Amino acid sequence: MKIAVVGHNFVVRENQKQLDELVSIDLSLDLVLITAKWWNENTRKTYLERKDGAKYPIYSLPSFFTGHNTLAFYIRGLANLLSAFKPDVIEVYEEPWSLFLLQVILIKKIFRLKTKIVCYSAQNIKKKFPFPFNVIERYNFKNVDAIHICSDGIKTVLTEKGYRGLIKKIPLGIDLSKFEFNPKKPTSKLVIGCVGRIVEAKGVFD
Repeated sequence: MKIAVVGHNFVVRENQKQLDELVSIDLSLDLVLITAKWWNENTRKTYLERKDGAKYPIYSLPSFFTGHNTLAFYIRGLANLLSAFKPDVIEVYEEPWSLFLLQVILIKKIFRLKTKIVCYSAQNIKKKFPFPFNVIERYNFKNVDAIHICSDGIKTVLTEKGYRGLIKKIPLGIDLSKFEFNPKKPTSKLVIGCVGRIVEAKGVFD
């Protein structure tokens, strides 16, 4: 099977590890990664981080409005890569309302690619997007073959917004070589841990 993975977040090496695992599990898998040249990750400008000896090719493309999830799209190169590779599946690691996803859908239609398109969503709060993103989201809903999510609450949001296609939950992963379960005896002191970015958008300051 040939899979093309498209996602701006893969500029970070840590995010590429899930693809490393995928190709190591299925040696017959033919995978290519398409990402941005750079992105704002964790509040800093991050250029593509590569691993020596990667088992799949990585292409970094220039984009307009780089660093803005809502407005960004690739300037050139995406159509040529997808039409030449002819993937069986295009995994677009972007939200349903994104221009990145719309771009992939239009390329499929224009070049008549016989491929399935899957996108990702982590939106667990129902938001009403302004024009044209509300229209883009509805159009993308009708033109993807499936959406994978990381928690059950996201499925509710997608269905309330009108998506009627296939939804599969794939929980977020953890690198067991760095983290392991270490049970501790209960104490009288309550300790709360936060796994994630310490930023206002995550609600940690509420």
